[in-house]
Amino acid sequence: MTYLEWLRRAAESPYSELRQYAERALGLLHKQQSNPKALQEWYVTGEGAKQIRWGTEGDLTRCHAIASKYMDSDQAWGFCQERARDAMGHYNSPKN
Repeated sequence: MTYLEWLRRAAESPYSELRQYAERALGLLHKQQSNPKALQEWYVTGEGAKQIRWGTEGDLTRCHAIASKYMDSDQAWGFCQERARDAMGHYNSPKN
């Protein structure tokens, strides 16, 4: 089960807190998918950037772990390289 499938099921949950969380997350995902710039900003300067911690060891791997939930692995590596360049001004080594 993918994260997106889990969110869709959770949005139908009888448990109000879980349902509210899932509905909010689905809304954010939909908003980001319809606005690629917002999605990029999430990774570069938003909540995603806080999780990735650009410029520290393992940043590209952390980015890939998030992005690969929503795209295939090769696309995620390329996407994360572009976001690393946006965040730090240069491409990152895949070993970081």
